[in-house]
Amino acid sequence: MNYEDLRQTRKHFSKIGLIYFLGTLLITTLQTLCNVITSLFFPSLLENPDLSLIINMIPMYVISMPLLMFLIRT
Repeated sequence: MNYEDLRQTRKHFSKIGLIYFLGTLLITTLQTLCNVITSLFFPSLLENPDLSLIINMIPMYVISMPLLMFLIRT
């Protein structure tokens, strides 16, 4: 493997790592935002652990994961 191939491979994996990092930030931000909105408008929903888990998982699986998969494929 020559230097240029190694450089291109490193660049490719660095880009993948950056996408995963940004995806993690997006997931965390959306979950926090959903929790804040829920606690402001519907605080009684967060008292139930099952509903709290669902409120945390919906933004991750509906918005963030499909976006992350799209970014990784490109």
